Amino acid sequence: KKLSSMDAAIAYVRKNSRNLVSSRINNGARYVQDKIDDVDKFDHPLKIHTKHGIINAKILSTPEKFPVPISSDLTLWFSRIIEYKPSPLTKAGDSGSALLNGTVLVGMHFVIINNKGYAMFAKDIFAPGIFKGRNLKLVTDHNI
Repeated sequence: KKLSSMDAAIAYVRKNSRNLVSSRINNGARYVQDKIDDVDKFDHPLKIHTKHGIINAKILSTPEKFPVPISSDLTLWFSRIIEYKPSPLTKAGDSGSALLNGTVLVGMHFVIINNKGYAMFAKDIFAPGIFKGRNLKLVTDHNI
């Protein structure tokens, strides 16, 4: 398998500087999907909101454990991943883009392998204590 790209970033933005940061999900996400078992039962088609535009995503599976080969001697294992077919394919720089079902944040796109996209499940990204010393929250009421 060829690893095309993978990244993620967390940033702290001061409350009085939020207007300096744009978001491709502003005025979009109003709720975070809380059950991974329900990702294939959505009312709306899934969309990846990227800097290159909106991409359709058809769910293929939700593997419990998923290996991402980094090098010949390093493989990272992820849990609760969403596997989908993006149409068109995502491009370089689209990692970190929101995977939405209408106004429901489902996950964060992070890698393309063999023309299949993979997203981290949103509830896992915003789970309390997932990042040591950081408590993340989804902000939906302004442009960040």
